[in-house]
Amino acid sequence: MTTNTTVARSRGTSILGAIAQKLRHAYTIRRRRAAFARMLNLDHHVLEDIGLTRADIYWGMSLPLEENAAVVVRNKRIADRRYGR
Repeated sequence: MTTNTTVARSRGTSILGAIAQKLRHAYTIRRRRAAFARMLNLDHHVLEDIGLTRADIYWGMSLPLEENAAVVVRNKRIADRRYGR
């Protein structure tokens, strides 16, 4: 095996690895958002018990997919409670 062949295989492997990593990341983001969206199936009282409203869930669903809606909504609710909103 020559050095050029080794370098070419190494580049090919790193490109495939990068693509696989991006696909895993995209899958994780979609799965996380789907889990967040399932909270819309919860009863009003259950949402109230965990400190959320349907409006919070809809607002979280409108966030870009790159943002973890659960974390952003939680932080927003904490800030709202802190400032009496």
